[in-house]
Amino acid sequence: MLPHYLAAGSLSLMSNLLSKEDIHELSRIQHMRLWFSYTLWWVCMVALIQLCISFAHWWVWFPAILLMGFLQNGLILWTHESAHYNLSRNKELNNVLGDLLMAGPIGITLDSYRWHHLPHHKHQGDPSKEPEKSPFTCVKGNQLWVHIARHLFGVVAFSVIFRRTTHLGDTPFEAPP
Repeated sequence: MLPHYLAAGSLSLMSNLLSKEDIHELSRIQHMRLWFSYTLWWVCMVALIQLCISFAHWWVWFPAILLMGFLQNGLILWTHESAHYNLSRNKELNNVLGDLLMAGPIGITLDSYRWHHLPHHKHQGDPSKEPEKSPFTCVKGNQLWVHIARHLFGVVAFSVIFRRTTHLGDTPFEAPP
């Protein structure tokens, strides 16, 4: 069963918003833009680290830690793009760049990310089988705060680790890499 926002009427409405040409143009890899954005990301990361080294005060470190979290989330987004071969049309080059520059700095490999992420596409739209539950989280009442707390206290991370160590789930690989 699809969520209401993916119902047949919604899909036809979405297809009316963008033509095939628009979708193709938006999907095209823009190498200069990609590498400019990625370089800017690293400049921000290094600047934050330098700021913390230069000013050893809690009132500098606290916002820097928050910004560093946003930047690390950016690396996960870059890793996602790498997992879908959006860095380079050459798959080997894409994998090397993804492992060294995107996944590696956050302590994972592209293969392990794919192992966790690709089943999401197999069961997309089915909340009973979907391994990535975030799109189905209710944000009414206290549920938003419960969802945020699960991420802050590592419950989500432990569930991913547990899934990997016990080889649970219907995955495209026999076992995690």
